[in-house]
This record gives sequence, C-alpha cells and structure tokens, in this order.
Amino acid sequence: MSQTRSKRDRILLSAEKIMSRRGEKATISEIARDADVFESTIYYYFKNKEDLLFSVAEERTRQWFVSLEQQLEGIHDPVSRIGKLIWWQLYRFDVEDDYSSIVLFQCRSRRNFYTHKAFERITSLRILFEQIMDEGRRAGVFRKDIHNSALWHIIFGLTDVECLMSYRFEGTRQAHGDLDGIMDVILPMITLEDRKGDRKQDKTGKILKAAERVFAEKGFEHAKIQEIAKQAGVADGSIYDYFSSKDELLFSIIQDGFLESPFKKGFKAYLPPQKPAEGMDSPVEKMKRFIRQLLFLTLIQPDFAKILVLHGIYNQQFYGSTAFECFLDYLKTIDVILEEGKTAGLFRKTAVNRIFRNLVLGMFSTNALRWFLQDDGHKRDKVKEIETLVTYMIRSIIRPEKIDLV
Repeated sequence: MSQTRSKRDRILLSAEKIMSRRGEKATISEIARDADVFESTIYYYFKNKEDLLFSVAEERTRQWFVSLEQQLEGIHDPVSRIGKLIWWQLYRFDVEDDYSSIVLFQCRSRRNFYTHKAFERITSLRILFEQIMDEGRRAGVFRKDIHNSALWHIIFGLTDVECLMSYRFEGTRQAHGDLDGIMDVILPMITLEDRKGDRKQDKTGKILKAAERVFAEKGFEHAKIQEIAKQAGVADGSIYDYFSSKDELLFSIIQDGFLESPFKKGFKAYLPPQKPAEGMDSPVEKMKRFIRQLLFLTLIQPDFAKILVLHGIYNQQFYGSTAFECFLDYLKTIDVILEEGKTAGLFRKTAVNRIFRNLVLGMFSTNALRWFLQDDGHKRDKVKEIETLVTYMIRSIIRPEKIDLV
C-alpha cells in the first residue's frame, strides 16, 4: 500500500513541476519519466491529463487547508479569523509558484474544473468562511443582514485578482502584504462599528506570535526582522510601526505573556479571597497549582517558556524593562500564598519569602533548560518530574507536623 501511495505521490509532484512550466505542452510521457513510472501507471490513477492536472490542485489545496485549520486553532475573534483566512488565501499563492501557475492559470480557465472533485476543496473553504461569519453574527460583531454567498464571492474574487496581479503584472509576489488594505475595505461591509483599533491590535498580536516562534527557533541573536515579518504576513518596515527595536519586540512577548494570555488570567485562582469561604483551597494546594502551572509552561507554551528563560531570565537588559516588572508582579503571587500559609499555620514562619521565590524560579529555569536541550518529546516522563519538583518545593516550606499534606 505504501509503495502504491508513493507512486501516486511521485506522479503528482512531477506533474506539478512539469505542468506549471510547460502548460498545455506537458505530456504524460515526460511526467512518467520524471516520476520514474510507466505511462500506464499514470492512467491507473488518473483518467487523463486534465484529471491529473486537477488532482494536483486538489492534493495541494488539501494540504494547505489542513495548515489553515491548524493556524485557526486558538483564534476566537471572528474578525481575526476572517483576516487569517484571507491572509492564507493570498499567502499560499505567494509562496508556491508551481501551485499558483496550475490553479490560477490552468485550472480556473477550464470549465471542467468546476465540476471536478478538486473544486470541492474550495467549497470546503467556503463552508469554513460561512461558519466564521455565523460566529461573528452570534457574537454581535458582524451585521445580521450579511448575505454569505455574495460576500464570499466578493472576497474570493478580490483574493484571486490580488494574486493574479501580483504574480504576473506587479512582480511583487507579495499579495499577502496587502492584508491591511484588504481588511480596510472588507470590514466596513460586515462589521457593526469601526474596528480600526481592533485591527491594529490584531496586527500587533500576529507580530508577537510570529516573533515568539522565530525567537524560540532561531534564538534572539540569530532571528531576523524580515523572517518575523514574513511569518506574521506583514511588511518588514511595518514592524517598526509597533516596536521601536528588536529588544522591545522581545520584551513585549514576555510582557504580553504575563498580562494578556489565558495563563495570566488563571493566576487569580491562586490568590486568597477577600473573605475566605469554607471549602476554599488551602494555601498548600494553591502553591502546588502555582508551581505546577509555571513548570507546565514548558509543555503547553514551549516557545514562550524558552524565550522567558533564555532571553528573559538570563538577559541582563530584561531586568531594566517593563516586562520584568510584569514578571515580578506575577512572582509576588508566591509571597501572597506563602503569607496565607504562614497565617494558617501550614508553612514555616522562618521561610524567607524572597529566598523561596528565588528557589522556585531557579528550579524552573534550570529544569526548563534541561528539557529544551534534551527535547526528547517524552511529555509523560516530564509530567512525572513536574510532580516530583512540586513535592520538593512544598517540602521546603511546610511545617514538619503538616508533612502529610504534601
């Protein structure tokens, strides 16, 4: 089965390469030679040359659609989701010359393409678009009177022409760089109010997430602004509209992580209530959760954790930044829980808050580095280690007679 699949894949790859360059002049025989298969093998999988052409578009669109669904995970704002969908539609044509040539200039010009199963992939994209529009209406972000079909064809037509002009006439190959301008004309059709401020914030978020990935992968010293801009889908120069330097961009990632992320929102659960109620978690359990969640950063948000340790904690400039103030504010939660535990007679009064805080941070930093360097992917083993580390931290502060609570 794997051998049969391998042959089909080779045929599709060879067809994409040859058909994109030779168009109508491409022959089955030269595709067969390039794929190292018999001509009859091609006809085993595909009815004719046109079916092969459309199948190339279908397979590549399928692959791209999977990547789109992955990129949309975790994005909940309907405007941001629409923006990502449009950006994706532009970006895939910008970066794939062979694919662009086949889809835009060979498939779209043939009537049979619109009845071929390859076109169903585009239908899947339309269904996703309509789902996002429905989400926006329910959330009160989009107008109730939007006609999904009309709007889809407007956007689909715009992205097509953007790519065609970029590909053949403007020579920029950067249609996705027009996303801001495109959103500027699309949003007034669909939103209930001016969301210019939200669009700016969305662009900032894209830059921060792209920078987080690049810094984590390349390291701060080797990361290039051009690469961050490419991943964020923005022009190189526009990054400096939001961040004055690469250093500010780095520290903004850390600051954003401790101010805006769901991780930050969860910190409130560790703080004692203003009026303690019966049945509330004990300080021991609060401290366990706090330390556990800090360590779980390495598993749940590995890029952010890597940046925090390598380019934050071990970066001299970090300690003079506003990002450090946010981080320090987060760490002071340890003091609050520790004091609550001392008052309740659970933690030793001799435990120095500052030293315990440093103990937790040092434990996190060195173990995070060890896990990053190992990178063995065994999350189950790391989860066990995390529980062991949590136990050791609690043992260091709990009163001897309360050790059974560990």
